Amino acid sequence: MISVIIPISIDDFNKGNLIIQEPFLKRTKDLCTEEIEILPILNRPSMGRVKSKNYGASIAHGETLVFLDSDCYPSANFLNEVSRKSKNDYFAGGGVKYVRLGRCSRGILTGMFFLALYLILRQITIGAFWIRREIFFEIGGFREKKFDDIDFALRLKKHAGSTGKKFESIKESFLIWSTRKFDRYGDWHWLKGYHIN
Repeated sequence: MISVIIPISIDDFNKGNLIIQEPFLKRTKDLCTEEIEILPILNRPSMGRVKSKNYGASIAHGETLVFLDSDCYPSANFLNEVSRKSKNDYFAGGGVKYVRLGRCSRGILTGMFFLALYLILRQITIGAFWIRREIFFEIGGFREKKFDDIDFALRLKKHAGSTGKKFESIKESFLIWSTRKFDRYGDWHWLKGYHIN
């Protein structure tokens, strides 16, 4: 079973947007031959996004965990690819190699360029994560860091290397990243500071 954990902000909850990408997830779920569990977790101010993800992992039933932001839209084959990769014991988990943007601007593309350069140099990917359940708990889940997703990817890659496994990105599928954080904070906000709420 694959458990898809989606932190939902209070703002989205109040607007009735429990899962913004619901039509996309239904399509990916229908194409996947494995049983899928969808866990929207309310991201309360007392918890924060990181604790919401860790809580979701603690109640998930799947052997494979997928962490997806509520404003990311997976391509149709996403969960099917996760299912295939999770059946290979050599792979510990990983991120998503290819992302597309809801819209583009100079500020967004500049921020993406510097982010992509850093990720290439560190040989990691982010965007969404898939990971074996036991490995998630072995590395201590997500941590309260400014760049919690990058921190998670680095620790996952290190753990994979130390146990003879591989950090394996989703490569045949992609995510569409919503630009609503750019709409809210400005197209240059990644260069001024990374907003995670």
